[in-house]
Amino acid sequence: MATADEKCYICFEQDVEENKFIDQNPCDCKGSIKLHSSCAQELIKKTESCGVCKKKWRYTGVKRTYYENGQLEEEAHYVNGLKEGPCKYYYESGKLYQESNYKNDKANGRYISYREETGNVKMEGECINGKWWGIQKCYYKSGQLKKEEDYSDNYLDGFSKTYYENGQLKEECYYYYTYKEGFCKSYYENGQRKSKIYYVKGMMNGPAKYYHPNGKLKEECSYVNDDKRGIYTHYDEDGDIINSSVHNYKDYH
Repeated sequence: MATADEKCYICFEQDVEENKFIDQNPCDCKGSIKLHSSCAQELIKKTESCGVCKKKWRYTGVKRTYYENGQLEEEAHYVNGLKEGPCKYYYESGKLYQESNYKNDKANGRYISYREETGNVKMEGECINGKWWGIQKCYYKSGQLKKEEDYSDNYLDGFSKTYYENGQLKEECYYYYTYKEGFCKSYYENGQRKSKIYYVKGMMNGPAKYYHPNGKLKEECSYVNDDKRGIYTHYDEDGDIINSSVHNYKDYH
């Protein structure tokens, strides 16, 4: 039996019942070790490392984790048991899944995720202390931009824009800590406006207009907490009124 303090260059396996560490595979060199089972702090299987074991289970160096088929799953840099620096993740096929950076075991800096089938960028953005900050982008399989959103402290907080695969703007809204605020505008794939709706705390509150694909006004009304209130008017594709009605609070309660 060996404890973490007795030897530094050893792979350990925790004996849960006795709360001790078992000497699994003493290393012959100070620059390369192999972990054949789990460490007390973190489960790591079939991992090969160019680092060394220091003070119990705290490693400094590079850890590589593998799939059952032998393909590399993760390659990460550690300093005293914490992720520090570049980290790469892979699909079981061997293709790159994600590149990111860590500081004190939390994602910090730019990250990029890739699609397995094409290798095109799937998503990218910035992290600070493990949380999304700034503009985050995601893409269609073709590589065309699909959505870009502004985040603060992991919350959707700012402008959000969604696009059709042809590059045409589909929707633009403003968010305040995950809630839609102000006018939210949507568009048809041909570029014509589709709707313009006012939001307060994520609910439709205020004027709303809907349009035909030819750009002519289709409907106009007002909302209070997602319920239609007041005058509702419906137009045909030439802009002529089809009908008009009044919606009151008592109509819904």
